[in-house]
Amino acid sequence: DYKHTKLMSDAGVELHFFYQEGEKTKENWEMLPQIMNKALSQINKMYGEYPYPVYYFIQGGDGGMEYPMGTLITGERSLRSLVGVSIHEWMHSWYHMILGTNESLHPWMDEGFTSYATAEIGNYLRLIKAMPGDFSLNPHAGSVVGYANFMKSGQEEALSTHSDHYNTNRAYGAGSYTKGQLFLKQIRSIIGNKAFDRAMLRYFDTWKFKHPNPNDIIRIMEKESDLELDWFKEHWVYTTNQIDYAVDTMYAVGSQTVVELSKPGRMPMPLDVTVTTTDGKKMVYNIPLRIMRGDKSSNSSVSMTVLEDWPWVENSYTMKIDVPASTITSVTIDEQISVVDVDRSNNVFPREPEE
Repeated sequence: DYKHTKLMSDAGVELHFFYQEGEKTKENWEMLPQIMNKALSQINKMYGEYPYPVYYFIQGGDGGMEYPMGTLITGERSLRSLVGVSIHEWMHSWYHMILGTNESLHPWMDEGFTSYATAEIGNYLRLIKAMPGDFSLNPHAGSVVGYANFMKSGQEEALSTHSDHYNTNRAYGAGSYTKGQLFLKQIRSIIGNKAFDRAMLRYFDTWKFKHPNPNDIIRIMEKESDLELDWFKEHWVYTTNQIDYAVDTMYAVGSQTVVELSKPGRMPMPLDVTVTTTDGKKMVYNIPLRIMRGDKSSNSSVSMTVLEDWPWVENSYTMKIDVPASTITSVTIDEQISVVDVDRSNNVFPREPEE
């Protein structure tokens, strides 16, 4: 009942596709091989080289399930859905099969990292027009906002919870898939794109076939960024502490502008504060945490001004910038939506009117 097609990828991996040909499968499954060929080239570049000679995409199962060198996926999907599930299950070959992550003890290091890579690779395929949809500067924005809302539900449990010990399946799913994804998204915002990209390849090359734990991924990120990151692991993995920062007020002092910030949340994070002026110019100011012992400026792909670091025990911080207050239209914390801030309404000054 199955049609079998195969393609030798540009990376030298033979790709096999087994599907039941019909109205709901024929067109999309015929397009899938070339799309997966392009996906593999980018995955190898970003996350490390797939070391095996073959991979199989097989229509079957009840959703998507990963196995060594193959996956079962339900096939009667839109092209975008078919590509998404194919990438997600294939990425398990990196974070579950090759790295050997302990799925029971650290599910977020597999499902979360796989979800992160799926979003990135899908976004790349949209960029090169290999699949439908628009390229996004932040393909994780929906997850950032969505998980912030989940944190406020009272159902969240710490990522350190064993897979079998979660009180609810919702908490397991949100934590393992989304909070794990945002572990990487937020580390990227802390250490900068360049250090992060190097670290993801170094993590794979260092720990493949060796069963890494949370300390191992953090240590790789520290080595590539030359920053202290244990504080992030302690808060994000072992607690349900929430992030919340606010722009309280802004006023002129001579030709300078003073911006008063506060930290209502318990979890500390470095901040990127964007100041927008009347002529449309945007200036980014980075406020590192003192416990980081440095900043991301040398590894960032964005031009920024680094300000004095913020001691994590202090609940307030004063910014002084050499921009006249009369020329400033807004001050925004995390305009890029990289931080899981549970109350974004206080991230902007002047406050946006409530609907």
